[in-house]
Amino acid sequence: MDALPSGLRVMAMMLCRNEADVIAECIRSLAAWGVPRLAVLDGCSDDGTWETLQDIQRRKLDLGIELDLLREDQATAARFREDKREMLYALARRSAPFDWVISIDADEIYHTSPLEAIETAEADGAECVIPFIPEFWVTMDDVRNGALVEDERLSVQQRRRWYSWCWRENHIWRERAELHYLPDEQQGVHRDPYRPDGLGWPTLQSPRLLRQGAPIQKHYPIRSVRQGIAKMGDRLPRGRRYFGKCAESWIVDEEWCGLARWGGPDWDTSPTQHKIREWYAEARRRAAAREGA
Repeated sequence: MDALPSGLRVMAMMLCRNEADVIAECIRSLAAWGVPRLAVLDGCSDDGTWETLQDIQRRKLDLGIELDLLREDQATAARFREDKREMLYALARRSAPFDWVISIDADEIYHTSPLEAIETAEADGAECVIPFIPEFWVTMDDVRNGALVEDERLSVQQRRRWYSWCWRENHIWRERAELHYLPDEQQGVHRDPYRPDGLGWPTLQSPRLLRQGAPIQKHYPIRSVRQGIAKMGDRLPRGRRYFGKCAESWIVDEEWCGLARWGGPDWDTSPTQHKIREWYAEARRRAAAREGA
C-alpha cells in the first residue's frame, strides 16, 4: 500500500447495497484525494453495483484505486446487523496493513481532503477525525425542475444542491487492535469505532482541525425520486421502518425547512435544519395515527 509523505498508510472501507447510480462517483472521489485502497462489503446488490465494483477492481473502469471485494449471500444480506461492519473491518485488515482507516458509505463524497486531515491529526497526536456531514435532500424545488435533476447520467453533485448541516460522526480513526463492532460477549473486551462512549472519541480529535475546520463529507442518501422509491421498496420489506436518516416524507420543502443551497466552494455553515426534526416528527405522528386507525 502506498504511504503518505509522512509514511502513514491509509485504508478506506465501505458497506454498500444497490448504489449503482453513485458508487463510481464516490470511489472516483476517494481516488482523486489519494486514497490508495478500498475494502468493500456488498450486500448482495442486484442493480449493477456489484458489476461496477468488479469493473473497477479489474481496471475495466480505471479509477486509480485498489479494491478488495467481498459479497454477502442473499441470506445474510436480508437484514442489517452490526456484524456486517465487523465483516468489513476484518476484510480491510486482511487486505493490507494500515495506520488510519476511513469508513465511508457509497453515498458519501468528501468535499475536502481526508488525507490532509489525517496528516494534521497524526501530527497533533489525535486518534480520530470527525467530519462535518451536510445532508443533501430531494426537495420540492428539485421536483418542480423536472427531468434535468432526475437525469442520473449527471453527477449527483450537480443534481443535488439543497442541504442542511445534520450531524457529525467518527468516520476516520487511528487503527487499534481492540477496535471491534461486536458486543463484548462475542468479541471480548473491545472499543466500538462509532460509539462515542467507547473511547470518548470527541475528546480525541485534533485541536487544529477543530479550529480550522474538520473535513466536509457530503451525504446523498436519497438522490432522485426514482432512487428514493427503489430504496424504500428494498429496505422496508427487510425490516427497516425508516431508512437512512429519512422517514417516508423524504421530499422536503426547501424554504419551510430552512435549507441552504450550495453552488460552489462557499458553504452556509449556519444551522440550516431547524425545522427538519419537526417536519419528520410530524410525519411519524401521522404515520402512527394511520397505523392505529
